[in-house]
Amino acid sequence: MGISKYSNSVKSDCIDYGVVEYVKRTQKELYKSQDGEKFLQWCEFITRDPLIDCSIRLLESEYRKYARARDHIRDLVLSGNAVFITLTFRDDVLQKTSPRTRRKYVARYLSSQCSKYVANIDYSPKKEREHYHAVVDNRCDRNMWHYGFVWTEIVRTQDFNCNRVAKYVAKLTSHAFKVSSTRLLYSRSIV
Repeated sequence: MGISKYSNSVKSDCIDYGVVEYVKRTQKELYKSQDGEKFLQWCEFITRDPLIDCSIRLLESEYRKYARARDHIRDLVLSGNAVFITLTFRDDVLQKTSPRTRRKYVARYLSSQCSKYVANIDYSPKKEREHYHAVVDNRCDRNMWHYGFVWTEIVRTQDFNCNRVAKYVAKLTSHAFKVSSTRLLYSRSIV
């Protein structure tokens, strides 16, 4: 990984002003039409516009994150022991700690309970309440999470589940980027 060509504020502008969605939609249309002339015009256009270039880079990055998460999650699910968990925080924990501290709590809990995991931050749609989702390689002891509530669901060993869960975790990464510069949490044995 190298240093990004664009600042976080430019990236946020691309997302907030819909440039990323415009690029995604345009590329899909070009792919479906298979019109060589329109494709060449698009290539010329993207070389002149830094917001388009930044958006393309963001989409490529999102796809790479999705692919990495999908591969790691597929390994977890195919092991037959995958569990999808949600970790929430009590109000007092949210008020007295920083997001960075809560992220450390999550990483510490997962690494003490599971040998392999992939996790990410999320915010509930209505209240924007911070919580974490994770796919882990076994059941975690709920009593060891002292900061709120733990919800678990066994992931069935079917390929479509791997893709569904990986897509969800990758989507959360994009959402988290809009709010802060957080990244997925991986167990050391996965990376």
